[in-house]
Amino acid sequence: MSLEFTPIADQHAIEACAMVVRLFQPLDPESMDRLREELFAIASAADLPSKHAMTGATFFFGPQGVAAPPPPVTGGWLFQRFAPDGKVQAELRCEAQAITLTVREYDRWADLMAFAERTLFPALQLYMQTFPVLAAVLLQYEDKFWAADNDVSTNALFRDDTQWVNISHKGSKDPWHSHFGMFVARDRPNNRELVNVNVNVLDMVIPSEQVERRAAAITVLVGDMYDIPQQEPLTFSSPEEGVEYARRSLSISHERQRKILNNVLQDDYLRAIGALD
Repeated sequence: MSLEFTPIADQHAIEACAMVVRLFQPLDPESMDRLREELFAIASAADLPSKHAMTGATFFFGPQGVAAPPPPVTGGWLFQRFAPDGKVQAELRCEAQAITLTVREYDRWADLMAFAERTLFPALQLYMQTFPVLAAVLLQYEDKFWAADNDVSTNALFRDDTQWVNISHKGSKDPWHSHFGMFVARDRPNNRELVNVNVNVLDMVIPSEQVERRAAAITVLVGDMYDIPQQEPLTFSSPEEGVEYARRSLSISHERQRKILNNVLQDDYLRAIGALD
């Protein structure tokens, strides 16, 4: 069957995938400086050779004008790997309150988790030796499909009965946007699940061809949130316990994301990207 939209890859439609773990409060600059050598070693072992410091400065305003700021403090580090064409293939962002692992050459979930075992989880263990309290564990997928031509609607791409996308414009041949967000209570009193589904149907430039074409971009964010007012944060008795929890939470979010995608896309497209349940 000929499809009106084509996934950006042969076996999937994933343009990028990101794992995010956020602490309940940021590490202080001294703690970040103490982690520097170990974080650099993690990045080097994972073939993330490009290293950049993220710094911040504070400016003070008063009757005499702007006072000279103190020396910049370490806000974290960005570790990256680039493709020969200059595009970022993978990056590990280690900020004072969050660690984010992003890959833009996706293969399989098992491969991403294996990469996280070399990057995200060792970095998280270092952070949690200082402050073992989590605020959020999030997983985000960005899928993209190219239209066969610009004179086509998304009727064949999205389900009519999807609960995650506003389909009132899906028959339109004009660009459109849909956003859906919700919190779902979990069994823990201080835990809620966050779900965001964004759809953008608009004209973009195909990088390999340098021509403009209609595209459908679907971003699904799923994860656990713990920074709820007047509730206790999620505290662990050891760094290992916290890392294992993050590992398990990301795996659950991956399954949740797949179920959401099965409620968004038509079967022919799910079959084309190997995601049909």
